[in-house]
Amino acid sequence: MAKKMQSKYDKYWADLRQVNRLLFVATVLDPRFKLITLEYWAINNFGKDKGMDFVAMV
Repeated sequence: MAKKMQSKYDKYWADLRQVNRLLFVATVLDPRFKLITLEYWAINNFGKDKGMDFVAMV
């Protein structure tokens, strides 16, 4: 069951080119979260270098 869930997660969130950036633009514009939340998520999921590159793209 865990492998099935992991494969579904990877399908939508593992590849930076496939992630819908509009979700993150909405997060940055939300007054409760801002850019620091996006940086935290990206660094934890993709590592420091790829995460900061992703934040720069958004």
